[in-house]
Amino acid sequence: MSSITRYASLFSAALLFVVLSSTTGQASKITVDAAIRGYANGFFIDTGDSWSEQGSPLAVPEVSISDSVSANGYTFEYLASSNMQEGSLKVLTSAVSNPHSSGSATSSIMGMPQALAQIEEDLTFTPPDNNPYQVTLSMAINGSISLDPSTGYYNLMGLLMQEYGGANDQEYISLTPSNSINELLEVSLTLQGVSTVYIFADMESYIYGIAGDGKQSIADLSHTAQLAISMPSGVSMASDSGIFLTAAVPEPGTLPLMLSGLAGLGLLGRRRRHGKGA
Repeated sequence: MSSITRYASLFSAALLFVVLSSTTGQASKITVDAAIRGYANGFFIDTGDSWSEQGSPLAVPEVSISDSVSANGYTFEYLASSNMQEGSLKVLTSAVSNPHSSGSATSSIMGMPQALAQIEEDLTFTPPDNNPYQVTLSMAINGSISLDPSTGYYNLMGLLMQEYGGANDQEYISLTPSNSINELLEVSLTLQGVSTVYIFADMESYIYGIAGDGKQSIADLSHTAQLAISMPSGVSMASDSGIFLTAAVPEPGTLPLMLSGLAGLGLLGRRRRHGKGA
């Protein structure tokens, strides 16, 4: 069962890190956590999963989970993926009320699909000289969010970069529903000499409640939040995991085909389902 009970804000996590951190060795971690909780016309739903890998070097490059639950005319779904090698995050949450032949509206329900994906890493930069240089971490977010008016929704996307013993920069946003989401988050630090920084990338999505016949709310951010590092020529980077951003990232147009193929092979993620009838 998922450990999610509520989402802590990125700002709170970042602030705690800034206050408490003084040494390296806390990073190289990929995490996914997701759940579907609530009820649908007398059917109680409580299913979820979580998966976290940590280490230096990191033995597993990706963690991914997904599940879908249908109950009394409703279908709820989640997906969460974190890939250290690609530097990518994916989340999807969906709540759909299937049309009924009678055409009458079904009762209101409170189903809560929720998903979280995170990457944490230590990066060490080595310049060719002792002049100051700037390093920028970016996250390009692509996807779509389509919500029925009866649905509540929460999301948070964020980045943090913290130099050990030095400055930090962070940016976080809540996405507005749109059929075409293209957002870019960026954080930068000015470093000097050999420097180690901690990075934290976070995606959270949470749908709650849907009512009526044939209604649907889908937050599909599984077409990838892609991380990238920008630094001057001559500066080298080493990751604590040993694999951060070492994989070639597929072209955007090939992602749907790849994902559908993986799903067909049963390799997209581990699945667990636990449903209870009232």
